Amino acid sequence: MKSTRLTARELYVRILATVSAKSAALPPQERDPIFCGELIEEGYLLGAVVKDSNGSIIGASVTGITVKGRLFLQTLRKEETERSLTGRAKRLSIFIFGVLAGVVAALLVEFVKYYLARLEY
Repeated sequence: MKSTRLTARELYVRILATVSAKSAALPPQERDPIFCGELIEEGYLLGAVVKDSNGSIIGASVTGITVKGRLFLQTLRKEETERSLTGRAKRLSIFIFGVLAGVVAALLVEFVKYYLARLEY
């Protein structure tokens, strides 16, 4: 059975993506007050944070996303893509293509040398 527990990164992505897509307040079932409060305090989301007497976040009201939040969401999604199997395969294919291009370039130089040497005779 797959665990439904999300990492902090996944929660941040989910919250930012939901607010970004709807351009409205975050529905209650999709909000985690601590993570939303952290995003508001860092300037990624618009809204208000409620804290207890110890300064711990106990509630948050999200009203929108900032430009900084949209850029942060793009960064998180890009990092997820790069860490995925597809991202790794893409980097590997670029490396292999570079090696093959180097080999072809070296062979082409040798072919040109050989061809020019034959023309001199």
